[in-house]
Parts: sequence; structure tokens; C-alpha cells
Amino acid sequence: MRRLIITTLGVGVLVILFSGCETIRRFTGIGPSISTQALTIDFRPGEQLVSTRDSDSIANDSFRAARIMTAPSDATQGQAEVILANGTRRWSRHVLESRKATPADLYVGRMVLYMRWSNYSNDRMTQDTYRNSDWNFGRVTSVDQLFRGRVEVAGRDLNVNWVRVSDALVE
Repeated sequence: MRRLIITTLGVGVLVILFSGCETIRRFTGIGPSISTQALTIDFRPGEQLVSTRDSDSIANDSFRAARIMTAPSDATQGQAEVILANGTRRWSRHVLESRKATPADLYVGRMVLYMRWSNYSNDRMTQDTYRNSDWNFGRVTSVDQLFRGRVEVAGRDLNVNWVRVSDALVE
């Protein structure tokens, strides 16, 4: 009997310690829920999207999450010195404030930011993938599946949790 109690306690401790582990979570149902995970995956405080190609047109550029080290000014010819989420230091021509899109933000014709991995389901996205992905502008082409958490941007079926909006004027 004593051995059974010790084994049960040991298994309980292991489940608690590894409750964030995907295998344990699926087997026991213990750990962060998928909806909580989707809400917590985001850029770190102070990170903004910055251009990586520095195109003349902001709509044709590609963006990554970064922390601004030197703000754009006349002395820097309007460029910002940034550190990308992957640790790379560079100068960038365009800096965008953005936030995660809500269903109310999404309507046909709206320009939004999306990443290549936007079709990921909630349980497959990681914080590192989200922060280190390239983000591009695209126009919302359909909101027919919005009730399912899906939106069509530039003809691609995407997960709404992985779409961002910016107040920047983009045409």
C-alpha cells in the first residue's frame, strides 16, 4: 500500500512539473488551454514592426518584430536603429505600431498584416515563430468564415489570431 501511495504521489508531481508539456497536456488535460495560449502569444512589450526590405512603398515591404534603439530623426535620415527579435541589429526605414486584430477590425477591403504561418492552428503556433516571422500587408478578401476564427487575406485562408492591424495609411 505504501508503494502505491508513493508511486501515485510521484506521478502526480511529474504531471504537475511537466503540465506545460504538449504530450502530458493532451493525455491528462492538465496545462494551458489552447484559447489561453492564443491570447498570450504576441510581441514583447516595446516591440514594433520594422521594415526589412526598406521598399519605397510600405505596402510592398516586409516587416519583423523589433525593439527601437535609436528613434528616426533628421540626423538619421528618417531611419530607426533596431534590434530584431532574433537579435540582429540594423537600420530600418519604416516603423509600424500594430496590434492583434479583432473580428471587429476585419472587413472586406481592409489592409492587414499577416505572416506566412497565419494558417497555423492555435496549438501549433509558438512565441518564437510569431515574433521571428516576416509580416506583410494584404487586403481582406472574405470574412465568410470569421465565426470559425478564419479570415481570407489576399486569397489565403488564415487564422484570425495571427493577423495584426496598424493605423498606418497603406494603399
